[in-house]
Amino acid sequence: MPDATTTNPYALALKMVVETVSENTWCAGWYGEIEFHLWGATELLQEGYDNFYGRSTANVVLNLSNLAEGWWHWPEGVEGGPQFYSLSEWLPLYGEWKTPARMNWLRKRSAA
Repeated sequence: MPDATTTNPYALALKMVVETVSENTWCAGWYGEIEFHLWGATELLQEGYDNFYGRSTANVVLNLSNLAEGWWHWPEGVEGGPQFYSLSEWLPLYGEWKTPARMNWLRKRSAA
């Protein structure tokens, strides 16, 4: 079950990094779908591709996610901020979001 109040230090660090990337890239505390974009960046990194957010950012969020054993997601229509999901909860949500067009966008943006 998602948790908005986790005290897991790796999860809290991951949330801080996602918020910082969102703010620095999109001027938004939590840009819509930032969690999907960053997870896609970690997949591209593991496949040897560059991505819009950069290799170092993808490495940091991937490592923190592995240590935290989860990922942050702000469900559409839910107030109060993102919630922490276990990887078993997160991966199906990401699988529904992921399309070839979205992944191509992340790849193409990296070339810009």
